[in-house]
Amino acid sequence: MSKKVQRQYSAELKASAVKMVIEELKTLAEEMNMHKNRIGDWIAGRRKPEAAEIAILAEMAGMPILETVAAVEMELNDKYKDIWKRAVTEWRAQRDSNPRPLPSEGSTLSI
Repeated sequence: MSKKVQRQYSAELKASAVKMVIEELKTLAEEMNMHKNRIGDWIAGRRKPEAAEIAILAEMAGMPILETVAAVEMELNDKYKDIWKRAVTEWRAQRDSNPRPLPSEGSTLSI
């Protein structure tokens, strides 16, 4: 394969990958009821997601919501890192000392 063909093939692959990413961002933005540019701004570092947006993403990914929000918030903002750490620690202590499932963990009732 000539260098020219390799460059053209590489460019086509990159363009295809960019189109796929744009479509994924568009789909995600629609599911979150926001403009795709907002997600692009997160990726580019121009903007930080709000805690509620992190929670939506965590839920969509099947991840524990509170722990995920706290972990991301601790990474995004050192100013509030300690409060998020305390919130998760208190939540875990409450969860571990309570034999009943929390509402977010579902019900153990069977019909």
